[in-house]
Amino acid sequence: MDNQKHILLGICGSISAYKTLEFVRLLRKNNYTVTCMLSEHAKLFVTKESLSILSEGDVIDSLHSDTGIKHLDLSKTCDAFLILPGSANTLSKLSLGLADDIISTTWLNFTGPKLIAPSMHTDMWENALIQEHVNRLIDHGCFVIPPALGPLACGDYGAGRLPELSTIYTVLISSLFSKEKLLAGKNIFITAGPMQVVIDPVRVLQNKSSGNLGHLLAHMCAALGANVHLLTSKTISDPQCLSQVDVFDSFDSFKEALKQSSHADLFFMSAAVSDYTYDGSLKKLARQDQVTLTLKGTKDLLKESKSYQKATCCRVGFCLIDDLTKLDKAKAKKKNKDVDLMLVNTPSAFGAPSRDVVLIDSENKTRALNETPLEVLCFDLIQTSLAAYLKKAQKAL
Repeated sequence: MDNQKHILLGICGSISAYKTLEFVRLLRKNNYTVTCMLSEHAKLFVTKESLSILSEGDVIDSLHSDTGIKHLDLSKTCDAFLILPGSANTLSKLSLGLADDIISTTWLNFTGPKLIAPSMHTDMWENALIQEHVNRLIDHGCFVIPPALGPLACGDYGAGRLPELSTIYTVLISSLFSKEKLLAGKNIFITAGPMQVVIDPVRVLQNKSSGNLGHLLAHMCAALGANVHLLTSKTISDPQCLSQVDVFDSFDSFKEALKQSSHADLFFMSAAVSDYTYDGSLKKLARQDQVTLTLKGTKDLLKESKSYQKATCCRVGFCLIDDLTKLDKAKAKKKNKDVDLMLVNTPSAFGAPSRDVVLIDSENKTRALNETPLEVLCFDLIQTSLAAYLKKAQKAL
């Protein structure tokens, strides 16, 4: 998959509409083409001029056009349709199949992945009628990204906030794969995020892992039809697509949860497991000029997890080195940890939207992926690991 995808963004009347400006910037930064559509009420919160500058294109706010039939043209040229934010009014209209403006008319005609990120007051979101409309949209294949819990514009607190833009972005990009059900019926186990080592009740040691790759990988696998079990150290907004999400908060809880990977066809160990443990103090340590902490090495959980998994499982490990031109240590780790694939990167990869990596495959051949966008990297990794799994499954017959 390349990044030359065209995203259709429908913006409705909501105070959170101002966040669409940053979202358009995010899409353009990652080389996605964006066409924005404004509802009549959305114009009260964002301007056509601002959206046009950031999207580097025209902004559509009317069904009427001097050239072409806009809602038909857009339906044919765009790869995904996201409504952000989705108001209660628009959400209800779409559920009922009403079409009286550019957004609702285009929605009815659009056949690709369709997503809505609702944003409204808690009482509106929890209203039984709105929930009926939400469920109807989900039943018809729409991705509904649940609103977040938190303070609202009016000062109240509850569910209704627009989700984090990073969450919406992850779900949107994953939806681009929804027609390619490469993983239909497959069981996927993915670990993600950093592991904390407790020093005392207020201090921890932690690596710089963001968990972004593992979370995006999980959503992509789900979009490709898999049953996905995500084990992560960070909370994740789950838009009705991941089969199971567990959160680990220690080495021991992570180790115990790994035993649930016994049914996995593909296993991705992208979590940054701590190499050390420390017998934390029950009381806060007093401030001193110098403190000596005695750290103990941890067991190799990636290697140990092999004993939980079936013989045909494709095991994918992740390795961090300083120089991607010197792969001897990475190859040795791949053999020692008994994995089928090893993704090798450097510290510069932490949190980066594009990464330089090397993939060591099941035959120990290496392939460099330079300045690769995260979503492209994840899709490549899925395809490669699936091929390795199918090869192992064929041999087992």
